Amino acid sequence: VSVDEIKGAFVELRPYDAATHLEKVFAAGDGSPVYAHGPYDAEDLVWRYLDAGPFESAKELAAAECMRADMDDGSRFVVLDSATGYVVGMLSLLHNSPSDLRVEVADIWITPAFQCTHVHTDLILTLLRHLFSKHYRRVELRIDAANARARKSAERAGFLLEGVLRKHRIVRSANRDTALYAMTNGDWRDGAEARLARLVKAPDQQSIAGPDARKKAGRSTL
Repeated sequence: VSVDEIKGAFVELRPYDAATHLEKVFAAGDGSPVYAHGPYDAEDLVWRYLDAGPFESAKELAAAECMRADMDDGSRFVVLDSATGYVVGMLSLLHNSPSDLRVEVADIWITPAFQCTHVHTDLILTLLRHLFSKHYRRVELRIDAANARARKSAERAGFLLEGVLRKHRIVRSANRDTALYAMTNGDWRDGAEARLARLVKAPDQQSIAGPDARKKAGRSTL
């Protein structure tokens, strides 16, 4: 997968660089007020279904496996809101297999001020367009089976559930069942792209001001 910048209508994905992005990533996910959103429970709203976190400091975050950028078969990206330039989250591409034209999207998180806005839906649309334009044939999501919200989002985006891997991993000293979702280039071509594009809303149609405003705006995106 190319590690160049990836641009969508409303978001940008940039390769993670610790010197440039670490402090901004930490500030976006540490539970403190940010981007017009008040204090929040970082464990509940960002890190609960990820392998680690929340983190006490940027230094602790930097040492986490989810921030390791020197991977042979993957890449880390920061997510930027194009209109504001804010760093609003991260994602990873893992288990990249060019010989099989297969890759996994993982470790997705968005800061609460931008959850349920244009960012998440355009992020998925932009990333999938990029991957399928590079001739990938299969994109996977491996989601904690208990994460109902993420599973609903995956299904709404057009990913198909292929099975649940029972006791697939040990995460935070507990068994984790993994729901395996995938989308193929055929799924994308045969309607998934068009359906996902229809879900994207421009920033001026939704608020990023905080939970009350988002509730009024509705939850029309992923």
